[in-house]
Amino acid sequence: MFQNLKIIIKRQKRLILIFLFTIFLPSVTLSIFGLIALRNESYRFEQQFRENQINLIDTIRTVISQQIGELENEINSLVRTPSLMNKEYQEINTLVENHLEEHHLSGQFFLAYGENEPMFPPFQGEESGFKSTQVKEFSSHQKRKLAEAENYEFIQKNYPESISILKELLKEIEERNLQAQVLNHIARNYMKQDILDKAMEYYTEIIQDYPNTRTPSGTLLPISVHLQRVECYNRSGLQEEALKETLLVFEEIIKNQHHLSENQLSAYVSMAREKFINIRDATPEMISSDTAYLNDFENFNNSYQKILNKWKVISTLKNECIKDITEEAVQNGEFTEEVYRYSKRIGGEEFLIISSQIPDKTKKLAQGIAGISINNTYLKERILAELIRKAGWNAEDSINVTDMSGQIIFGTKTASSKADRITSMFKDNFPPWKIEVSGNQTKPFLFSAMFKSYYFWTILAMMAILGFGIVITGRIIDHEKELLKLKSDFVASVSHEFKTPITSIKALSERLFEGTVKDQKRLKEYYSVISQDAENLSRLVENILDFSKIEEGKKQYQFEETDFIEWLEETIRNFFSRTTGRRFVIHKPEKDATSRIKIDRNAMKLAFNNLLDNAVKFSSEDSKIRVIHEKQENKLLVKIMDDGTGIPKNEQAKIFEKFYRAKSALDHSTTGTGLGLTIVKQVVEAHGGEILVESEPGKGSTFIVLLPLFT
Repeated sequence: MFQNLKIIIKRQKRLILIFLFTIFLPSVTLSIFGLIALRNESYRFEQQFRENQINLIDTIRTVISQQIGELENEINSLVRTPSLMNKEYQEINTLVENHLEEHHLSGQFFLAYGENEPMFPPFQGEESGFKSTQVKEFSSHQKRKLAEAENYEFIQKNYPESISILKELLKEIEERNLQAQVLNHIARNYMKQDILDKAMEYYTEIIQDYPNTRTPSGTLLPISVHLQRVECYNRSGLQEEALKETLLVFEEIIKNQHHLSENQLSAYVSMAREKFINIRDATPEMISSDTAYLNDFENFNNSYQKILNKWKVISTLKNECIKDITEEAVQNGEFTEEVYRYSKRIGGEEFLIISSQIPDKTKKLAQGIAGISINNTYLKERILAELIRKAGWNAEDSINVTDMSGQIIFGTKTASSKADRITSMFKDNFPPWKIEVSGNQTKPFLFSAMFKSYYFWTILAMMAILGFGIVITGRIIDHEKELLKLKSDFVASVSHEFKTPITSIKALSERLFEGTVKDQKRLKEYYSVISQDAENLSRLVENILDFSKIEEGKKQYQFEETDFIEWLEETIRNFFSRTTGRRFVIHKPEKDATSRIKIDRNAMKLAFNNLLDNAVKFSSEDSKIRVIHEKQENKLLVKIMDDGTGIPKNEQAKIFEKFYRAKSALDHSTTGTGLGLTIVKQVVEAHGGEILVESEPGKGSTFIVLLPLFT
């Protein structure tokens, strides 16, 4: 092995020297200098990373402070508007609604005038402190008629008479709220008589023509009307219409959320839920066939939960915060333009509030305060998250925002415990938060930065070139080793191939010269053996010479038109005439004039002799060699079949390679040079043909030659 390696190194000395001086040494040298440069780059990137940490903190502080500053300017402008100074409640609601649409950072707005109940626009329900316009009441005469109608309805159960009185009463009323209430009474009487189409007619009129009317208690009439319509549909057996109407109730509740108190909201939602669930349980097949109903129901429930959260904020502001803010902001009653900042953690939630005094008409005294609680969800999930996303940081792993008690505002607890962190506070301690940016992002940051470095890609390219050179050189050496082995095997095989017949010819010739053999039959046998051995030597020399010409590209073919079938049968018989004791059979097709093709007779003879020789070598002496030739479309097909040792599947593609000898040949010590099938393939392909093999170990082999017909 080492001897072969020495030979290869001597042969490829020039290639190895070129590889060392043009690839290996330059690649290693450049890689070393590149690593030194990368180390310097690493330090620079670490410093850059620290600067990025500081810049991120400054950006967070600047942007949040700027957003809060905009809210402060906004509330200072609002408190000087005539609407707030003159306590014009309806105009205040409009102002606040417009403000909330433009400023998503604003959470809940509130107003507190002196000792009055705080207001929470745009909410206008009973608990919101809103001073609503009183709903006009029925006159005494109208009340008597209404009482008379209710007597017929509830006491005497005389619904037609009640309806008659109500219709007369309707003609006398001009105020829209009162008209809607009377229409509602009429519809209710029709329902009690099961005249559902008339009831639906009046309920539809209320919804379409009286959309914003209220009951005597101040609640919205259309919500109650929708609930009554659900009952009408249910009693009519129109379950799907009832279901749709229930969803309309939810929609109406969400749309008018600001006009309802918390109790009214809960009551209406509870009734709508109950009706929806009853219909769902009664007709499950309708729900399963259209999941949109359940999706809408779930969306309305989510919206309802958000409204409840708003009422929870209102309750907290009213009970926990506004009193403290009022005492701080309005101490001596004099109006100042100062904006007050307030923060307090209540029930696990941080309340951040900015407020300003509301001046009186003289603008010298303060008559109350107006304030805005900051929307923490928007602050965390939109502003903070967007800042960190744009900076390319992983917020959960590398940044923490906490309040002064250590409660997490943004991020996770794990981030705050990491070393190498930078900590900073907000200006004026508002919000009263601490920002911590940890150093755990250093490695990923450096890794990302390295990819952008010229030195990194230079080293990578050098290593790739070096690896490629090593692989190519290794493959060349392996190939040379394989060639050496093949050539060594070839020389041994050729020597054996030559030595055997030469020894036989020499021994027989000596006996003939000595004249010791007198028997004519024995003499004829000796001459036959000498002739056969000479033929084998001749074929061996032809193979070697033909292979040499093919390898050098000097092989020239002399094509001539030939009756291939006659030529093939003659070639086969001539071969077997020299092979003592072997049986063969030729399967002849019907005579066909199209069997004429152009071939180089000598080259093709050599090819078929090699195929027949292999068939003889690898099959037992008592077996029969079969040759089949036939026409297939525009080709001639020749099969040479034996019952020999066969060739494994994994070797069938290799047997046509030069010097290759199948394992079965080596195991059975069958002689050969490993060139025969290579020459066969070259000759057949030179004639525009194709050679195939079908074989199975222990069951023999079939070599198939396909040659194009002469046209």
